[in-house]
Amino acid sequence: MKVGDLVKAPECTGYYCGCVFCAGGSTNRIGLVIDHEIVGTANDMFLVRFDFGEWSLRDNEVTVVNE
Repeated sequence: MKVGDLVKAPECTGYYCGCVFCAGGSTNRIGLVIDHEIVGTANDMFLVRFDFGEWSLRDNEVTVVNE
């Protein structure tokens, strides 16, 4: 994953979910990677802009959709 990629977060599987997507009223789970926050670790963090705002995620938490 790199800055400029479009990514998609997975759908929730539970009936009630308090995740940032469900609680934030997200209309979709597509986002744009705008920054690479923590570099060189097993847990690299990326800042992603979604329709509800920005959220930090690890690269294994989303799927890159623009490859």
